[in-house]
Amino acid sequence: MTELFIYRLYQNILNQSHTMQGRFVALRQYGNDLNASNFAQLLTDELGRLLPNSQKYPCVAMLPPMDVMPHPVAQGGWATYKMQLFFLTQEGQKGEGGFKNPNPVLNASGYTTLNDWADMRQCAGDFMTILKNLNIHHATNGLQLQYRYKQDTPEVYQRYCLQSNDRVNGIKLTFEAQLYTNPCTIIDYDTDVVVEIPH
Repeated sequence: MTELFIYRLYQNILNQSHTMQGRFVALRQYGNDLNASNFAQLLTDELGRLLPNSQKYPCVAMLPPMDVMPHPVAQGGWATYKMQLFFLTQEGQKGEGGFKNPNPVLNASGYTTLNDWADMRQCAGDFMTILKNLNIHHATNGLQLQYRYKQDTPEVYQRYCLQSNDRVNGIKLTFEAQLYTNPCTIIDYDTDVVVEIPH
């Protein structure tokens, strides 16, 4: 089991989201990707298919995870991954275009940042509920669990606004997950490698 499982799992969950509709990207530049003018193309490339009407928001963007390996690695065990996911929506705009809650007098949106925060908090919380239910489903059905939400650590929901050229609002969700690692198999070296010890 490798970390690729995590990316595929999150994508599969978000494919079922009525709000996100599968819009999920793993950021390679620690968030600078969101400021790129071609973010819609990046998101489309990541999904491997065209987005309806070139819609890019709302979406989920994940920072590269950090993993902490258990000791001794050679005996296998649970590696802990520190996850950071951003649930993002464009300020005042519908994903498919037009204003959220339009005010015809001002020709602007009547939808506030607080509304966006509440919406994205709901999406992030629902995502976590699905992850937790995976733990329960595997445990109650006697299935071998190779991924699990780490229940002894908190999940943190932090509000964000106007963090990109697209003027996005949303939630940064931080939590820990664990992936079962099989006994260490060396791939990058020959099994009978001999290393010369310097004098």
